[in-house]
Amino acid sequence: MLDGYGRNIRYARISVTDLCNLKCRYCKPRPVPKLRHEDLLSVDEIITLGTDLCNKAGFTKIRLTGGEPLVRKGIVPIVRGICAVCPDVGITTNGILLATYAEELRDAGIRRVNVSLDTTDENVYRAVTGGDLRSALAGIEAARAAGLGLKLNAVLQRGVNDDPLPLMEYAESVGAELRMIEMMPFASTLRYAGERALNAEEWARSLGMEPSGVDGKVRKYSYRGHEIGIIAALSRNFCAECNRIRITCTGMLLPCLHGAQAYPLRDRIGTEDFKEYLRYVLALKPSSHGLGEGNYQKIDMGSIGG
Repeated sequence: MLDGYGRNIRYARISVTDLCNLKCRYCKPRPVPKLRHEDLLSVDEIITLGTDLCNKAGFTKIRLTGGEPLVRKGIVPIVRGICAVCPDVGITTNGILLATYAEELRDAGIRRVNVSLDTTDENVYRAVTGGDLRSALAGIEAARAAGLGLKLNAVLQRGVNDDPLPLMEYAESVGAELRMIEMMPFASTLRYAGERALNAEEWARSLGMEPSGVDGKVRKYSYRGHEIGIIAALSRNFCAECNRIRITCTGMLLPCLHGAQAYPLRDRIGTEDFKEYLRYVLALKPSSHGLGEGNYQKIDMGSIGG
């Protein structure tokens, strides 16, 4: 389905919950009001939403996010239902509960998982996320044992993982692809971003990384015999090729992660005019996120969906 700039939008990131069992400082740094159960899309609504996106609107890729999606009651039926209608389904998790769910996710149709892992240093991990690194690593091992493909996502942060070798070596040891993601500032995280954010392109050059290829928005580099992928949404804007939308756990549609507008979608799920309403909203998708002009999203990342 084309947006107002001719981009073919076929990828949806659907948040299944705003809750998370970590407190990452760059994601949801402040207490936010807890949603009521009835505010959340139900299991059936999420499955119907995925069905509408694929069967009515031609979407070919869906990623389930949170918060932390594995804390959502009913996550396995959600995965099974979405996998039944979509050819490409992924899930992004912090890994803390992955040891419990890895085999169930595989049996429900998931073939790969993205695990957020910023560091392999236990103390640094606790300082950034408030969580237990050992649980995340156990989840990664369980996913590997279950035969799931693995990608490790690390938000690039000064003093946390600006030396990438430990993460690179760990990723290689578990057969995972490592991607360093340039931190995108939100209104609530400007102070932390000011202290920790790095220009990913400049960082790569400063370390003498050698370009080795491009895979969509991921630029690949070799470094000391290892491979790393870098996603630099600020220093190398790829908005012109954006093919995605985000849908929150309350059923609000964000055409752009950093756009000021969100559109109610919940009442359209399962209706005859779903496709036409989606076409109307996509026509309003902005050309670019506008971060360079200081247009910061006021909703926390963790409340939108990673």
